[in-house]
This record gives sequence, structure tokens and C-alpha cells, in this order.
Amino acid sequence: MSFDLTETDAAEIARDISGETTLREKLDRFIATMKAMPQIEVPVDHIYGAGIYARRICVAKGTALEGEIHLTEHMNIIVSGDIDVATEYGVERIVGHRIIVSRPGTKRIGYAREDTVWITLHATEEKDLDKLKTTLIANGYADPRLEALKEQLWLG
Repeated sequence: MSFDLTETDAAEIARDISGETTLREKLDRFIATMKAMPQIEVPVDHIYGAGIYARRICVAKGTALEGEIHLTEHMNIIVSGDIDVATEYGVERIVGHRIIVSRPGTKRIGYAREDTVWITLHATEEKDLDKLKTTLIANGYADPRLEALKEQLWLG
């Protein structure tokens, strides 16, 4: 899900969610508020190699977006840009090139201050996009597969 958003819109939404008690609750409220706004498409490229699946998105300046909850550890490469990224663990501004390791169960929302290119890398031999979505993406925080990982990964 992606949204066309100004910095003023983002500030107003941030003020609206300030009464929430946890960062996850704030993120969920932010996402719920954003769903009422006009939606836009973010260009996505799917690239397959030997044992790896790469998903590249090009996020336009002024776009707010919601990421998926992944079931596996994977790599993210921010190739270029300037983007604010929030997870339930905090908020970070990423400018320029960065490599991030994502733990299973992490959900991100972002706001692109400048055009940003973001690549997600998954270790897999699978090349069927529907099967990849089923095996890599949780169906919300209550997904039993994610619940099963909590103790193992100390997420809960």
C-alpha cells in the first residue's frame, strides 16, 4: 500500500496518533488513517537469480508506504534516496546507501523525502511470485506461522 503524502499531512497524522501507547499501535493507527487517502502505485521489479529473489521498488518523493510483515530474515538495500522509516522498534531517517538486515516479524512504514530506490533480497530458489508471497509474507501479526517464531526469535 502506498500513499501520496505531504510532510504537513504526515505531521498532522503523527499528532492524531500521539495518544497511542506503543509504537506498534501508533504504526497501526497511522496505516489505518492512510488507507482513507488517495492510493498510488509504486513501481516494482521482480528479479530472480541463483538462490535469490530481489524485489526493487522506486518510491517517489512525497510517498508514504506500508511494508509487509515478513516471515524470514532477509536483506534490504537502500540504493539511493532519503526516506524516514518506522518500525515498532523506532524511527530512522535513511539518506543515501544503506544495507539493513530485517528480522522476521518486522513491519515498516516509510515516508520518502526524496526519490528512493529500495531492494529487498530473499534467499530462495522459488520463482513463482504467488508462492513467494505465501511463504515469505505473514497474514498480519496473528498469523500462526509468525506466532510460532516468537519464542524462537524473541519477538513477543
